Amino acid sequence: MAQERIIYFTNDIDGVHRVGYSPITAWRLLKGDLKLPPIGEYIPSYRHKRNILSQLGREFSLLFHRLRPGIREAKAGLEEFISIAKWNERPLRTALLSGREPYKHELTRRQFTGYSGLLDEMFLNEGGSSVGWKEYKTRELVGQGYSVVHIDDDLRAGLCMARVNAELDEPRVFVYVLRNFSNLTWLVRRTKLQMPSNLLIVPSFFAAAQDFEQRLQSKKI
Repeated sequence: MAQERIIYFTNDIDGVHRVGYSPITAWRLLKGDLKLPPIGEYIPSYRHKRNILSQLGREFSLLFHRLRPGIREAKAGLEEFISIAKWNERPLRTALLSGREPYKHELTRRQFTGYSGLLDEMFLNEGGSSVGWKEYKTRELVGQGYSVVHIDDDLRAGLCMARVNAELDEPRVFVYVLRNFSNLTWLVRRTKLQMPSNLLIVPSFFAAAQDFEQRLQSKKI
C-alpha cells in the first residue's frame, strides 16, 4: 500500500465480538463448493415479513443473539489495534461492520454500550444480504479514500471483501479471518480455493494485531 491513507478498521460482530458460528460456510466447504456471489451483485432490501412463522423466527433469533456471550479477548484486541496505530502514528478509525438484520439493530447498539470511545461508527446491515452488505460497505469506504482492514469469522464474507482489491490501482483492503471449525484447513482444501494475498486466517484477535503491527512497520498497509 504505497500511500499511507487513513485506515478504517472494521469488525464483524458474531464470531468476533460475540460468540457465534458460521455453519452455512462450513457446510459449503464440506461440499467442496464455496461459491461467491457475483461482484457488485444487487443487494435486495430487507423484507420484514409479517406472518406468524416469520415473527416467531425473529423473536427466537433475537433471544438467541441476546443470550450470546461477549468475547472478552475481542475488546482487548480492538484496544490493541488502536494502540498499535497510535504507536506507529497512523490515523485509524474503527467500526462494527455486521450483517445483522435491521430488527436486531437496537439490541446490537445496547450490547456495545460498553465500547464507548473504542468505536467511531456502527455499519449495520441495511439490506437483505449479510455478505453483500459487507462487500458493499468495503467498496464504499475505499471509494471515500480509506484503506480498510477487517476482521471476521466467516471465510466467505472475507473473500468477498478481499476481492475489492482487484478493482483498485493499489492494494487497500486487508482481511483477517479468525480460525474456527468453519474454516479448518482440511475443509478449505476441499474447495481447492486459491487464497488471496490480502486475506490471512489467524488463530486469535491478538495474532491479527501482531501481524497488523508488522505490516504497518513494513509499510505494507
